[in-house]
Amino acid sequence: MLLKPFSYVMQIILNLDESLLAEALRLTNLSTQEELVNLALQELVRSRRKKIFSTSQGKFNSPRVSIIRPARDSSCC
Repeated sequence: MLLKPFSYVMQIILNLDESLLAEALRLTNLSTQEELVNLALQELVRSRRKKIFSTSQGKFNSPRVSIIRPARDSSCC
């Protein structure tokens, strides 16, 4: 397992729905419950960040940036 800098491992006891756990392991092809819980947490955080970001669109006062590309030189190619 790759750990990110400044992260630590915590052991906890969870009461999980066994059939849901088995189905999630089957669908993800993961081999351990630890991998599954970590993936689930990552997906939850990603999903919530995406939702927060999408609902906050347009609420920032940042100027729009336009990319101006030079005209193609027809003698080039």
